[in-house]
Amino acid sequence: MTIGAVPYSGPAERRGGDGSVLMAVLLAFGVVGWEQVLHTGPGGPPFYQVLHWLSDSLLALPLGLAAVWLGTRLASRQGALRKRRSDTLARACLIAIVFAVLLVPGGVVHEQIDSLTHAHAAISVHTHGGVPATRDLRDPAVLAAYVLHAFSDGLVGQLVGLPLLLLALAWMARRRPSPSLSAFKQKRMTCAQ
Repeated sequence: MTIGAVPYSGPAERRGGDGSVLMAVLLAFGVVGWEQVLHTGPGGPPFYQVLHWLSDSLLALPLGLAAVWLGTRLASRQGALRKRRSDTLARACLIAIVFAVLLVPGGVVHEQIDSLTHAHAAISVHTHGGVPATRDLRDPAVLAAYVLHAFSDGLVGQLVGLPLLLLALAWMARRRPSPSLSAFKQKRMTCAQ
């Protein structure tokens, strides 16, 4: 053991071993990729498409982490963190809904970043149907159309996000050892010392 290194023996949730990052990555990259396909279609330079997907997904990643954390907290308050399938579905749905809601302010930030680079205007392969061409977010009508568009995009994105969350939760449930197995391993390690 090295000096200053103290082994951490807290629960997996505090160590980051609960799969939050995995769920957030799947959620952000999956939903953003799906939305990009819907908005852009098959056209456009492939290199630009990949860079756009990566940059937008990285922008959405903190929102995904926040959605996983908040959705899990809400599920915990509702008692939906047990191992039943209905609880897993409830947790995934809560995370997906929170992510859809967080994409609204995230969309405003994305719009502001895009207006700084003007990349979409120069290449013109990414469209936002239903959003007025004059995107002055100080205009209440434009802001309302933008919020409605961003929220509907967030909900449509959950066609991909929700199944990805369910897969991640199912995968994490399978790789967690059962309590009896965990106690057996701990007892065996204690005896070996």
